[in-house]
Amino acid sequence: MFSKALSLCALVLSGVGCAAAQGISPGRYTMHTSVQNNQNVELRGPGKNLIAPGGAPTLMVPSSDQWDLAPGQSGGFTMQNVAFGSFLKVDSNDPGTPVTSGTQDQATSFAVTSAGSGQFHVNVVAQDLLWALGPITRPIPVPDSPVVVQPANGGQGQLWQFTRI
Repeated sequence: MFSKALSLCALVLSGVGCAAAQGISPGRYTMHTSVQNNQNVELRGPGKNLIAPGGAPTLMVPSSDQWDLAPGQSGGFTMQNVAFGSFLKVDSNDPGTPVTSGTQDQATSFAVTSAGSGQFHVNVVAQDLLWALGPITRPIPVPDSPVVVQPANGGQGQLWQFTRI
């Protein structure tokens, strides 16, 4: 374990940076969690919450489930929705706060760290606030869940997969 941490520190100090050390690099991705039927998270409009659909894809706008990850603060990423141009943000450090969208100057920097087996944790940089599935908000016709931030709890709802497109 110590040697892994030392190797990671060496990569960061050498200028490779956290993102490269974690296996995620800037680019265009879809993101999903296996808990919610492997559906890609999507944005349903500017200023809206990030949603994990519970059933069949509900894309009202093509590419609303695609995200451009760009270098952000402290080795993290900003995440911009391809369809709407909105950036993901978190407005509060309170557990349960939804991940929403806004302008570039409102963007939150998110760290994307490996959780093993091709899965990742996404958290607000330098904070123990991980993306997690929130309570179901619309049970009919399909159970949509907002993506919220919560302290790490080891749950499946805090594991995410990224597919480069």
